[in-house]
Amino acid sequence: MFAATPYEPNELIEMINRLLETEFIKESIKERVVNTAERLKHEGIQEGRREGRQEGRREMSAETARRLLDRGFTVADVAEITGLTEGEVRDILGFHD
Repeated sequence: MFAATPYEPNELIEMINRLLETEFIKESIKERVVNTAERLKHEGIQEGRREGRQEGRREMSAETARRLLDRGFTVADVAEITGLTEGEVRDILGFHD
């Protein structure tokens, strides 16, 4: 059934050990790739949350600026109160009317 191989038992054991090491290396690499992917996913989620919070703060500041402008506050006052620049307030004012 099986053809005889020209290898000695010690050679076969050594070959098997090399194959096992190769599989171990592949598994180790796979594990590192998975760990890296999980870490990057987590970092991406955290970055997305930070960006979302920043965007929410900008939107809230813009909404507050619009309300203050509606009540007659000056651009300088609105900028000081909201933390926006006067240019940003002027932009809002331009879209405001």
